[in-house]
Amino acid sequence: MTRPFTTIAAVLFALAALLHLYRLFTHFQVTFGSHTVPMWCSYVAIVVAAFLAWGLYRETRRPGAPGPAARVRALPHLLRDALVGRYPGVGPGKLAALTLAVGVYLVSPVDAVPDFLPVVGWGDDTALLVWFLVGLTRESGRYVEWTAGRTATNDSEVARI
Repeated sequence: MTRPFTTIAAVLFALAALLHLYRLFTHFQVTFGSHTVPMWCSYVAIVVAAFLAWGLYRETRRPGAPGPAARVRALPHLLRDALVGRYPGVGPGKLAALTLAVGVYLVSPVDAVPDFLPVVGWGDDTALLVWFLVGLTRESGRYVEWTAGRTATNDSEVARI
């Protein structure tokens, strides 16, 4: 099964990585207002964009994997079932601790890289948020597969009765 929007997103991330690679070879300067983006930011952008492109590409090629819409629709159910302990994939303590830790870090004025630094200051916050959302998206895919397996098991038990 192909997922055209996920494939398109993977291609866009790959293009972003290639554009940053081009910037490094041509020494193209990017300026926002009075701030010039340092060249080392392109190294980081290449790694992040290539990682996201590869992950999305792999996800589109996995047979039977739930699509992005199914994952988004499953998020509220995943959160509810995880918090009440019905879903074995993530415990309520782990989910609450990770959500709280990410939330506190994002709103805290104390960061690994101070927010007052242009562009770079928000990089650590962005990376943490992307990591959290990617993990939540992957877990919602597992949750969709778990609920489908659970429904199939319940249907076979009803058929035997």
